[in-house]
Parts: sequence; C-alpha cells; structure tokens
Amino acid sequence: MKYLSALFAITLILCSCSTEPKSEYQGLYSAFEGNPSPETFKTLMDATIEKIRELEVADPERKEALETGYKASKQMNNTAQAVGFLNTYIRDYPEDPSTADKLYELGVSLNSANKAKASTTILQGFIQNYPQHEK
Repeated sequence: MKYLSALFAITLILCSCSTEPKSEYQGLYSAFEGNPSPETFKTLMDATIEKIRELEVADPERKEALETGYKASKQMNNTAQAVGFLNTYIRDYPEDPSTADKLYELGVSLNSANKAKASTTILQGFIQNYPQHEK
C-alpha cells in the first residue's frame, strides 16, 4: 500500500511539473487577449520567443507558439515581428497544410510594411506554387 501511495504521489508531481509551463504560457496569452497593452504584449513575446527557441521543430507546441506570436504581433501592428514569425513557420513547416496561407499572409504583411519588391516576389511565388489556392 505504501508503494502504491508513493507511486501515486510521484506520478502527480511529474504530471503537474510537465503541464505547468504550458498553463503559465496560456495564462500569458489570456492576459494579453484580455488587455492587449504594450506590457502584456512584451511579456507574451518574451515567453513566446523563449518557447520557440527551447522546443524542437517536431513539437506541436512550437508551431502553436509561432502562430500565437504571429497573431499577437499582427494585433499590435508589429509587422516586422509578425513577418519574422511567418518566415520561421514557413521555413520550419514547408509541408504543413497551412503553409500556403502563411506564405500569402507574408506577402500581404510585407506589402503593408512598404516592402513592395519583397511582397511581389513572395506573392508571385505563392501564385506559382499554389495556383489552385482560394486566395
């Protein structure tokens, strides 16, 4: 019985440790959504960039962090940072089904950042590589 109690306690500790960082990160995103201020944005971006650096490309949480970083940057009109998240996503997940959408968004974002030549190049590549895409 003591053995089962000890095993149960260790399992609870390990489970709580492995899910805590994700919950903390989700809390930062929730705080940003509830109050999209420069302070909550900076805190979220610091955590997002750290998460992206720490996780392997194959980890689905890394992909989610890139998407979160892009959405928050776009919401705060931080085009340069949004472009960075899109570039990383496209580079690391070229076969992902949403990469075509990300490539299109990259072209549009570059255009809104007055980078017409880069935007044109990206959008031409988008048209060539995804001629049947809805956009």
